[in-house]
Amino acid sequence: MPTARQVEAIDVRGVVPEEISDPGNAGAISVARPGHINIVTAGAETRTLAAPTFLGQRLVLNMKTDAGDCVVTVASAFNAAGNTIITLNDVGDFVELVGGLSASGAFRWVLVVNQGAALS
Repeated sequence: MPTARQVEAIDVRGVVPEEISDPGNAGAISVARPGHINIVTAGAETRTLAAPTFLGQRLVLNMKTDAGDCVVTVASAFNAAGNTIITLNDVGDFVELVGGLSASGAFRWVLVVNQGAALS
C-alpha cells in the first residue's frame, strides 16, 4: 500500500513527472520515484531494473541515442509470457511499465506499452 507521502507526490507531480538520469552501462535504473529515462548508449550496453517501490508507479524507458543496443534486465517477469529482458535497439524504442502486484503480493513491473523494443 502506498504511503500518504507517495500518494501526495503523485497528486502534485503527475504520474510520470520528471526525468530520471540514465545510469550508464551496467548501471541500475533508479526506482526511487516515477519518471522517464532517456537511454543513451555508446556501444552494446546493459542496465538493471529492480521492482517498483509502490503500486501504480510508472516508468518510461526511451531510447534517445543509439550507438548500440541496450539490454535491460528486469527483477521479475513483466508480462504474461514471463519475459524479464527488454532490448532497446533503435532511437524511439519505448516501453512504459507500471507497478503491479505478483500472486505472492510482491511489487513487480507490468508492461503497459511497447513501441519497438524486443522482449525476451
